[in-house]
Amino acid sequence: KMSFSTPLIILVLAIVVAQLGPLFLVLRPFDSIQNEDLFQSCDLIGDKLLSTSEDLAIYRWGKLFVSDGNLKHFAGKGAFIPNGEILKSNIISPGKMAMVNLLEDGNSCVQTIPVDNMPKNIAFFPHGIHYSNSSNSLYVISHGLADGGSGVFVFDVNDDTSDSLPTQCDGTVSSSIRLEFVRYVTSPLFQNIGINDVTEGLISDTQSEFYVTKWLQFPAPLAGKDHPVGLKEILHSVAQELIMVDLPENFAWLSSRIYQLLGLEQSRASVIRCVWDKTNLKDQTNHCEVVVSGLIAANGITTTPDRSKIYVNELALLKVHEYERQVNGSLTETAVIDIPYMPDNVEYDLASGDLFIGSIPTPLTSLKAMKGLPVNAPGGLMVLHKEENGQWVTSTAKFHDGSLLSQISAAIQHGNKVVMGSPLSPGVVICDV
Repeated sequence: KMSFSTPLIILVLAIVVAQLGPLFLVLRPFDSIQNEDLFQSCDLIGDKLLSTSEDLAIYRWGKLFVSDGNLKHFAGKGAFIPNGEILKSNIISPGKMAMVNLLEDGNSCVQTIPVDNMPKNIAFFPHGIHYSNSSNSLYVISHGLADGGSGVFVFDVNDDTSDSLPTQCDGTVSSSIRLEFVRYVTSPLFQNIGINDVTEGLISDTQSEFYVTKWLQFPAPLAGKDHPVGLKEILHSVAQELIMVDLPENFAWLSSRIYQLLGLEQSRASVIRCVWDKTNLKDQTNHCEVVVSGLIAANGITTTPDRSKIYVNELALLKVHEYERQVNGSLTETAVIDIPYMPDNVEYDLASGDLFIGSIPTPLTSLKAMKGLPVNAPGGLMVLHKEENGQWVTSTAKFHDGSLLSQISAAIQHGNKVVMGSPLSPGVVICDV
């Protein structure tokens, strides 16, 4: 017979492990980088305009989309006030989309992008993004908490400029590129702040499709991560901490036992497919379903131009999963790629077929940065290349020391430049290759 104190003991043990978990990362085979692996020449731009730069997406030559959702502040503290009332998120300065312009003279600049026809009842705090050349659509993960929840904005991109390399930036707001709101897709499967990144699926004459990664196994508190309300949200937060310190294989039994004893439901990280009828614009019905389940922390996602392959980063396990899209939209795993560093966001390079991955070489330092400690967390670009024999290899791993931009989440090589973004730091950093 189980005593009343048993669940309490397990809960206390879980909290202790969650708080001490980062110490276990010292035992990891990597938490330092060599000088020869560092970029030698880097510049920070846009730090007065962008509070963060969570994800990047290649638009045209010399132009990259960047998302600024300030999620570190917003998801943690932004929707809470001292008396405990959950506030609507539109009281906080909204997030924005911007463009990184790599100029012809070697200089660069950042401009925010105006958005037309945005719904007034849904907050906009961008997270992962994907641009599709084939449909000229921009997909943006956003987390609105009490003001729209977590979902995906779909925009058309209206551009008056040519394909040539930009020559100048006129002001801090783009005068030639605008986004036009098309659709907002949400689902109970997404959970609060549960989804991370998005990629377009196969688009037909009648149906639109995208895939999203659900990186959290448990929904974040509605009032923000720092303010769980009630036992269920406290347990969600504790259990997620266990996972985020990269101890799933050792302590998964602990969170599972808590949920078993207290009768609460546990989900797993996953890949979710969403479709809708594009022939009837008035019909806002969406159908979403889980197509990959059982992951620990699904993070970045990208696809090939023909949409036949989907790639998903798994942060905690240092792996990239390759899936083949089936006719019915389901995904079949065809390869698991072991990589040397923790992966964050990923971008498929149309020119080379390589995968550009924002990487985390020093997880202990990154955890300190995420906890708000005054450290510079290195990060950088990891390039995966597919050889003629079909094997994936890490062809490049190069890092910024974190002094200009701490905690890298996205990195893209564009010509002789590498552009990197961060979920914690303002601006973007550009390094010479």
